[in-house]
Amino acid sequence: MDKIATVHGRFQGLHWGHMEYFAAAKKRCEHLFIGITHPLINTAYSVEETNPDRNLDASNPFTYYQRYVMIKNSLLEYGFAQNEFDIVPFPIESPELLSQFIPSPAKHYITIYDSWGEKKYNMLKNLGLDVEVLWTRDNSERFTSGTEVRRRIRANEKWASLVPPAVFRFIQENNLRI
Repeated sequence: MDKIATVHGRFQGLHWGHMEYFAAAKKRCEHLFIGITHPLINTAYSVEETNPDRNLDASNPFTYYQRYVMIKNSLLEYGFAQNEFDIVPFPIESPELLSQFIPSPAKHYITIYDSWGEKKYNMLKNLGLDVEVLWTRDNSERFTSGTEVRRRIRANEKWASLVPPAVFRFIQENNLRI
């Protein structure tokens, strides 16, 4: 078992697929750091070959703080102990800055669904980080995506079953518009 590990993502619509990722990583470590990428939602990606649609405001509706609260509340509700995790910025768009936000040494768990996942794997490996792929799947094997969650919210379709209850409550109680 690793002492310290990280996972990361935008979590722009934290959903059950993200919770699967957190749980799989936590089983392999004592303390999990959850890195929120693109903490400044209006900052354009600087990494080559990213999805240009992710720069759109509609793709990045939640602030760092909102995502932090949704992740924290979901993890606690799911059964994680507060002392088993931390949530930190993870500026994947500026990989040279990662060492300022994450502990060293740490195992970096990732999942791969597409070429962007492969690029992140290589980027982290090239930084000399210890990276392990939890799984490689294609998009058809995803539980859902943040894109689908946001689409359903905007279309006023049912979406509560795609996200942890804490996320649903937070978005509803705060009347978040996306």
